[in-house]
Amino acid sequence: MKHDDPKGPDQSQSALDELKRRSSLEQAQNDLLAMVVEMENEVAALVPGMTWEFKREVSRVNCTDRRFDGTGGEAVHIGQYVSATPLPDDVWPEALRRVREIAAKHGADGMTQYSDLPGDHSVQIYAKGDGIDLYFGSQVNTVLSPQTGCHLPAAKLTPPTVPGPTTAR
Repeated sequence: MKHDDPKGPDQSQSALDELKRRSSLEQAQNDLLAMVVEMENEVAALVPGMTWEFKREVSRVNCTDRRFDGTGGEAVHIGQYVSATPLPDDVWPEALRRVREIAAKHGADGMTQYSDLPGDHSVQIYAKGDGIDLYFGSQVNTVLSPQTGCHLPAAKLTPPTVPGPTTAR
């Protein structure tokens, strides 16, 4: 333990145990992708001709919650899903309602509103504690940018099997 580390061994083990109870990072990524597809479909249903395009690479990042420092936990930033179609101001409230409803089914019921001006809408939707985090906004383009919470990669969740001793016949 480093001297400047506010966590003792018990807290580190508790954080690791918490991550072991969660789904794998890969499963969390798949769940988040399914959530984003549902959001894209719901928002596109409000604006005829709206289509979405994936714009950035998926990247693994360190967990933002310091409780998980040193546990091997990671988060995945899924990239950005962008529509060249901005949401009309009169459609934004319903689009936001639908996105929040879907996010809430995945544990993300917190929201910070950054902007709600004509032609400029943006929010951060998140799970309190350490869960999914989603930017949703519309200006020139409409953007969904999601990130998982902290999870252990599958390889770290399931310890490798070590072959036992073999008996000669």
